This record gives sequence, structure tokens and C-alpha cells, in this order.
Amino acid sequence: MAKTMRCDRWHGIIRDLFRLPVFSGSVANPWSSNGFSDQFRLRAGRYSRASTGPADEFLTGIWPMLLIFGVFYFMLIRPQMKRAKEARAMVAALAKGDEVLTNGGLLGRIEDISETFVTLEIADKISVKLQKSAITTVLPKGTIKQA
Repeated sequence: MAKTMRCDRWHGIIRDLFRLPVFSGSVANPWSSNGFSDQFRLRAGRYSRASTGPADEFLTGIWPMLLIFGVFYFMLIRPQMKRAKEARAMVAALAKGDEVLTNGGLLGRIEDISETFVTLEIADKISVKLQKSAITTVLPKGTIKQA
């Protein structure tokens, strides 16, 4: 008896799936929006896995975006923030007498430091005033004499 009921159930599902659709027009177009494919999908949906709703679709769609953001954060944003922090610490630690290299390629010794500017001695009695942000590297003492 159980086997017969099981067959009857499958017979009902198959019959529902392949029942001819009712069309509103005079000519049935199976590829139109009211055609057989939509009818088939609607009938098949009754027997498919129950959807959890729009929240499930939202989470499924947002995973790739979160993954891309994570990759960008750990490969681009975080290392850049680390380099910027090190540069700010280096500029804050500048002192009179330090030998530095600027982003323009000037090599000199710091003569004077103000809030935003630095006076560099690049040769005997030749000084240049630069912004602190133009300094890229603090060199070891004695580098200018060797160069």
C-alpha cells in the first residue's frame, strides 16, 4: 500500500508539471512571459526546497562583496595605513643635526625645525627651507661626509 501511495504522489507531481498551460492569447508562445516555461517553473516551485525569503538572497548576494572588501583591506588599505603611520612618526621624531634625504633627492643636515618647515643645509653656507612632509628618509650620521 505504501508503495502505491508513493507512486500516486509522483504521478500527481509529474502530471502537474506537464499539464498544458492555459494561455490568454489566441496563439501559445512557449517563450513568452506567460508561456510554458513560466508555468513549468511555477508548478515545479511547489515541490522545491522552501526558500527562507529575501534575507537569504541578500546574504547570498553580499558574500562576494564582503570578500572583495576584505581582500582590498588586507592587501591595499592596511599596508598603506601602516606606511603612513611610520612616515608621521619619522617626521615627528626629526631633530636638529639629523641627516635626511628629501623626495626631490636633496641630501642635507637639518639646521632649524619649525611647526611645518625644516631648514636644510645642503652645502657650506647654503640652506634650503622645505616642508617637513618632503623628507622621506632619515640617514645615519656621517652619510653626507661619505657622499
